[in-house]
Amino acid sequence: MQLLDPDVVLSDYALTGLSFFLSSKMKGLKKDTQSLFFLFSGLSSFFGGTYHGFFPNKTQTFLGKAIWVVTLLCLAIAANCLWAHLLKRQSFPGRQKSFWILFFLTLAFGLHAFFMDHRFFWGILYYAFPLLVLAVQQLADYVRLRKVQSRMGLMAIGGLFIASILQQLKIGIHPHYFDHNALYHLVSFVSLILFYEFFRREDLC
Repeated sequence: MQLLDPDVVLSDYALTGLSFFLSSKMKGLKKDTQSLFFLFSGLSSFFGGTYHGFFPNKTQTFLGKAIWVVTLLCLAIAANCLWAHLLKRQSFPGRQKSFWILFFLTLAFGLHAFFMDHRFFWGILYYAFPLLVLAVQQLADYVRLRKVQSRMGLMAIGGLFIASILQQLKIGIHPHYFDHNALYHLVSFVSLILFYEFFRREDLC
């Protein structure tokens, strides 16, 4: 079986390995929400790499489309983990209701991806909202308290936004050997390490 887009596949699988490792580290620190964030980030990378590497017809086949939609769903669940983290920090009283809201939003997102529009843009957009809220929160903490973990968080969030912009603009290092998707994975790799440091240092996790 021929491996398609090896730069994308290998960088995706490297991101998978890192994410699973960081998930286990978070689990060891008894930070379950953060552990799930890394776990589903890793699953998204794994299915995304598999899709890019072994499905030449992409979403034209049922299996290819299903794997791509699962890729997007795992990314959405990782975003939901960020929402859960934010709600936990703020001791939000309606957390049970928020769980169901996120569940139905994710279901609607998956149905939209499968039946209407499966572009990666929608995954990035879904992911962007909790990142923006987290960025505002951490910026406020950093301005008031100069917290080191807030600086780590802002760097991690900034890295993911930069990665997403580069990916959407199709900016890569080389069109064949290291394209925009591979560069997205590389920047995300660094950002996830920063996220680990942010979660590890955070006081109220």
